[in-house]
Amino acid sequence: MTPTLSIEIWSDIICPFCYIGKMKLEQALRKLNALDKVEITWRSFQLDPTFPKNTSKNSAIHLSEKTGIPMERLSNMFVELNQTGQRYGIDLKLDQTPVFNTYDLHRLWQWSKTENKGQQFKEEFLYQYFTNCVDFSVEENILKSIENLGLDKTKALEIIHSDAYTQAFNFDMERGRKFGVRGVPHFVINQRKSFVGAQEDELFEEMLKEELEKINN
Repeated sequence: MTPTLSIEIWSDIICPFCYIGKMKLEQALRKLNALDKVEITWRSFQLDPTFPKNTSKNSAIHLSEKTGIPMERLSNMFVELNQTGQRYGIDLKLDQTPVFNTYDLHRLWQWSKTENKGQQFKEEFLYQYFTNCVDFSVEENILKSIENLGLDKTKALEIIHSDAYTQAFNFDMERGRKFGVRGVPHFVINQRKSFVGAQEDELFEEMLKEELEKINN
């Protein structure tokens, strides 16, 4: 059997660095010809569990109010991040995205993994959120993406209105605490090496190359 590298990634749907980090990782794996040599496990991390459910607010306005950063400065930061996204094939529109409570999406994501749709779920919701600026505090919008994935909308609705998959979500959060996860994206390779954020391309390549050499020797 081909030796595999285990990569765990903690992330949240509304985190642009998670989206960029995902693309950087995939780019590095392609460059190293190692896409078939890794086993990637996406794990839940909720950035703001205190945000009210069933409501949303413009991300820039919310961030400015929360951090005190002036809107003009935030706007410049968003432009830079949007440009970074374009370099990795992502059409980010950060100035138009809403912030919302992501707890239900995390539980639906955990469910999608049991249907072998975890990766597709991640890609669908990241794309709809960052490119189409979809407000997923609206139930109808969630179900539309669930339908896009070929998943059962009735089942999804049942999950949203219950506490299903809370245990799986809590498992990821607790496991993240054991690895010192406090922000996302947080990458853990073979349960021994970790790094945080959408780091430079060279770091992704160096870390992966070093660990791939270990499992091949």
